[in-house]
Amino acid sequence: MKMKFPTKIALLTFVIAGIGVMGIAWLSFRDASHLLHEQSLQRLGNDLRRESLLLSKQLQRIQQDAIFLVEASDVKGIVRAIQDEGYDDQENLTTDLWKQRIETMLHTVLRQRPAYEQIRFIGIADQGREIMRVERRGNEIFRVAENQLQQKGNRPYFQKAIKLQAGLYDFSDVNLNREHGHIVYPPQPVIRVAVPVFTGEAKVFGALVINVNFEALTHSLKKSPKDVYYFITNQNGDYIFHPDESKCFAFEFGKRANIQEDFPSYHFLSNKYSQDVPEDSVMKDHFQRINLQEQGLGLVFQHLHYAPLEQERFLILGAVASYKIIDAKSEQFRQSLFFLVIYVVIALTVIIAIVVHFLMRPIRTLTQIAHRIATGEQKVEIPAFGNDEIGVLANTLRTMLNHLEKSRDDLGGLANSLEHQVKERTQELSIRNDAIESAINGIVITDLDGTITYVNPAFVQMWGYQNRRQLQHQDIFSLWDNRDEVAQILSHLSREGRWLGELNTTRKEGSPIIVLISASMIGEKEQETGIVISFQETTLRRQAEALLAESEHRFRTLFEKAALGIAIVDWQGKFISTNPAMQNIFGYTNQELQKMTFSEVTHPDEKEVGAEELSANLHDTDTYQVEKHYLCQKGDDRWVRLSVSRLSDELMICLMEDITEQKQAEAELKAAREAKAAQEAAQAANRAQSEFLANMSHEIRTPLNGILGFAQILQLDENLTPEQQEAIDTIEQSGDHLLTLINDILDMSRIEAGKMELHRQDFHLPNFLGGIIDIIQVRAKQTEIYFTYQASSPLPTMVEGDETRLRQVLVNLLGNAIKFTEKGRVTFKVECLLNPYTSICDDGSEGSQIRFQIEDTGLGIAPEQLEAIFMPFQQVEKQRYMTQGTGLGLPLSKKFVEMMGGTLFVESSLGEGSVFWFDIALPQANGWPSVDKVPEQHIIEFKGDPRRILIVDDKSTNRAVLVSLLSSLGFEMYEAVNGQECVEKAAAILPDAILMDLLMPVMSGLEATQKIRQLPELKEVIIIAISATAFERHRQDSFDAGCNDFVAKPIQIDEVLEKLQKHLKLEWVYKTKMEADNPASANGENQPVVELPAEFVQRLYDLTTMGNVGAIVDEADKLEQTDSQYVPFVAELRQLANECQMRKIRNLIKPYIENLPL
Repeated sequence: MKMKFPTKIALLTFVIAGIGVMGIAWLSFRDASHLLHEQSLQRLGNDLRRESLLLSKQLQRIQQDAIFLVEASDVKGIVRAIQDEGYDDQENLTTDLWKQRIETMLHTVLRQRPAYEQIRFIGIADQGREIMRVERRGNEIFRVAENQLQQKGNRPYFQKAIKLQAGLYDFSDVNLNREHGHIVYPPQPVIRVAVPVFTGEAKVFGALVINVNFEALTHSLKKSPKDVYYFITNQNGDYIFHPDESKCFAFEFGKRANIQEDFPSYHFLSNKYSQDVPEDSVMKDHFQRINLQEQGLGLVFQHLHYAPLEQERFLILGAVASYKIIDAKSEQFRQSLFFLVIYVVIALTVIIAIVVHFLMRPIRTLTQIAHRIATGEQKVEIPAFGNDEIGVLANTLRTMLNHLEKSRDDLGGLANSLEHQVKERTQELSIRNDAIESAINGIVITDLDGTITYVNPAFVQMWGYQNRRQLQHQDIFSLWDNRDEVAQILSHLSREGRWLGELNTTRKEGSPIIVLISASMIGEKEQETGIVISFQETTLRRQAEALLAESEHRFRTLFEKAALGIAIVDWQGKFISTNPAMQNIFGYTNQELQKMTFSEVTHPDEKEVGAEELSANLHDTDTYQVEKHYLCQKGDDRWVRLSVSRLSDELMICLMEDITEQKQAEAELKAAREAKAAQEAAQAANRAQSEFLANMSHEIRTPLNGILGFAQILQLDENLTPEQQEAIDTIEQSGDHLLTLINDILDMSRIEAGKMELHRQDFHLPNFLGGIIDIIQVRAKQTEIYFTYQASSPLPTMVEGDETRLRQVLVNLLGNAIKFTEKGRVTFKVECLLNPYTSICDDGSEGSQIRFQIEDTGLGIAPEQLEAIFMPFQQVEKQRYMTQGTGLGLPLSKKFVEMMGGTLFVESSLGEGSVFWFDIALPQANGWPSVDKVPEQHIIEFKGDPRRILIVDDKSTNRAVLVSLLSSLGFEMYEAVNGQECVEKAAAILPDAILMDLLMPVMSGLEATQKIRQLPELKEVIIIAISATAFERHRQDSFDAGCNDFVAKPIQIDEVLEKLQKHLKLEWVYKTKMEADNPASANGENQPVVELPAEFVQRLYDLTTMGNVGAIVDEADKLEQTDSQYVPFVAELRQLANECQMRKIRNLIKPYIENLPL
């Protein structure tokens, strides 16, 4: 049974519509499901991003709080207090007061930050013991008692913190809080931030640590929807936050709960998967989103780096969502969509069947008409059916009938059309003939033998003929001299039908001509009728090519011989050709360079000039120049001046001039200029330092002048009570200590500037040592230290050296030994390494080699600190001994010993004591001054006429000191407050001496001195400069201005009186203090009680001169055994010897020495 056409269309419509709609519905369902999953992941990612940002901000606020606390003035204050044995001199606060202030500050922080559990301040001392700790206990905040503070020195977070630089911080791993090494219960997850604490000298003091409750930071993660949960792991993948509490911190209890075990198909600990990422997973904004379709889950996670110095430490913050609700809704949607599609397809099929049946009526009518035409019926009328396809079909049938009627008429007109085409072809051949006649090339037509049948005018003119007739019937191949070549041409033409070649011959008149010939056969193969030949003259082109070849030869010669490096390169920088000069610059052959590009020889520090940059630079100019840095084959650098020019769109030419020597000269010139600038800057800094030290010295010495001056004056009062005398002594000692500190700083400045010089003079070595022993003995008596002096060998008596600097070294070393020895012994040993009476040492230098050695049983010094103790301003002992001083004593001592030709050595063990020693050469001096003790004398007046003294100082206190001192001795005193008043008063009173301050307002002391020296009546007046600036240049400036002498502030009474006695030739009147204190000595009561053997007295005197305490004790023991009458004398002698009182021993035996026979 045949199916009708409408039925076919309806059935086909049902099939196509069903497949199409079902396919679209299935795709829509799939895309909708995928979109829902993506939207779920997107929302999950947005939520995770918000939580990650919140956690990052909280961690940032924690480190900012820690740095703020470290930089707080209270923390710096307690550091200073702990360093200075519990007291901060800068703020006048004790350690306890600082702790109270810090406790208040930390209370405030803990109240404002509920997540903070503890704040610890830990020092590096005592194995990292906590200095203080404030912590939260429930709703209360407490400061932990001192006896409950712990040692945290071995904890990783503390070890890392003290290695950080200032301003940096370190977060610990998130773990469970431990106290005394055990996990606190209930378990409390914490994260710690630690920041180093530094002293004022930029040394590590300790660290400040904040313990933060990690649960408080992550409480918002617990508020997730039912189908979503969050998790956090550390960099090892161990869970530190998870809704399943059994997985949280399982690693702390030796268990394993790791993200890799939950999701083994993906690698979470780096930025790459261990397998391919699924197509529906995306990486965006540093978040990894993974669609786990098989598990019905969506996963989003991110690496959160919170330790800036350790990128391998991070947290993995993630979220997991379930697709169960989404998949259930998708299934309902799929079922509804399936039934809807079935209904739509059936309805569509019925509608289309009805429409097709209606549309088929015109087609059935046309079918009937076509059948009538096929049967031969004429005059058939075809109705109009509109303008659609059926109407077009009806019109087509109507047109076909019309064509049948006209076909006969068309056959008659065809003959006329053919005649017209013949005429057009004839006209076309005429046009072609005209084109040949007017062609530029010569054209010749010949028969098969080469006989010319036609030539055009161009050929006639080319060969120098007058007309065509001269060439008719000539053989065209007669132009060739070689007939064999003609045979080859004809053979090639017959075989190939075409030949192309060149002919070099002469014209008719004999001139040379070069032509390019193209010959072709006329007619089909095997039916050729002739040959057509085209002649194109190439004489001028050949001449141009010859000129070009000559030019290329000249260029090649220039290219090869040029002194400049020349290279042809393409736009990618590849070398095409190079000349020898270029090869010499780079050290490669041409073949090697042709395999290289410019980038391969460009110096790594240089930017390569790329093709785009060259193109841009050559766009508006023919040549681009630049200086560049290249690396040659041997590794040496070359600077060249590069000039690049465009040759074509593919090539460019580069010229290189080696300017390496020029660059080196420029670099040397620049270095010289920089060195000069650095030298000038150093000189300026040195001048600034000198000015600063001078100003500092002046500002400190000026008030000291009044303090020490009045203290010396008060000491002259014989009516002082012991308490008053002790107070005045304390004032003087404190002032002297401050003056010593100032002088130490100035000495160090002079040494660093290379301006320190030794002042050698003769001095009595035993007396010198005795004075030092007396000083140290006084200090030792104030402690529980036993001080002894040992002279291991006879010492020379008179030596030459800088007595002041040697005393400064020994007092520093002995003072340090006393200072840092809590109990035990300090021993001072002096030994002559050579014969004391020999003036030539083993090495040829003059003088005795003396070893000075100081031993103590004190704290000792750690080996790693032995070098640091000789650095300026460094104190490396325990803090409770860092009581005073600038840290310059040992550095200055070391420098002075080196200036005296020796080296300061030290051996020490921590807790066992130290030994310092040095050897220096002290040349023996002539003379043997008296060693008798000069009685301490007190000046009460001077002999002779009254003397006038003018005191010039802008400070009333300084004037009062000198007026009080000198007026009591009988001087007439006058005062002036500035240089101008000084000049006026000096001219009026004509003083005998002027004590002139140098720095004053209105007119300085130097300017006043110069003006006074210009006055004839004051030209010889004595002017003694007094200044608080003790630099040598200030002393020299005063002498240059006309001063007779110089005294540094704070003034010493003895020094002022000595200067006045020297310049005014004064004779003092004394009151001997020794006689006043002991009147009996004047009456002969100090004479010897018992007679001593003369030999013993002489030997005892020699031993005291050498300072040999051990030998003195031995001699005393021998004397005691000879006779019991010597027992009282020997007892006193032994006591003085044990106390190293050499001066008192000499005073004890003085009466016996005076009675010795000459």
